[in-house]
Amino acid sequence: YGERYGISPELLQALIERESDGDPNVVYGGCMGLCQIYEKYHYDRMEKLGVQDLFDERENILVAADYLAELFQEYEDVSLVLDIYNGNSKAKHNFEYGIVSDYADHILKRSAELERLHGK
Repeated sequence: YGERYGISPELLQALIERESDGDPNVVYGGCMGLCQIYEKYHYDRMEKLGVQDLFDERENILVAADYLAELFQEYEDVSLVLDIYNGNSKAKHNFEYGIVSDYADHILKRSAELERLHGK
């Protein structure tokens, strides 16, 4: 899905590690699966994509990649996109002041590490 949506596969992998530690069955605060998708907020997206089971690894990643691609179209900056994805209500404010959240920082560093491991 990274290739399909123009998102680094390593970024998606780092996000999955952070969100669920790779456990497709994890539920936390109403969020489900690998990328911790909250069905209530992504119902229309799921319907558009034909996704029915957020515990299905492929379907979960598809919803996340589609949402991330939408955020990248609007905001471009990866740290801001990650903060918004994570539901940080202060994401735009923090971005304006050059503040990168621990969440975004962790994913960015892990993504870079994975890219190095993959020879990129």
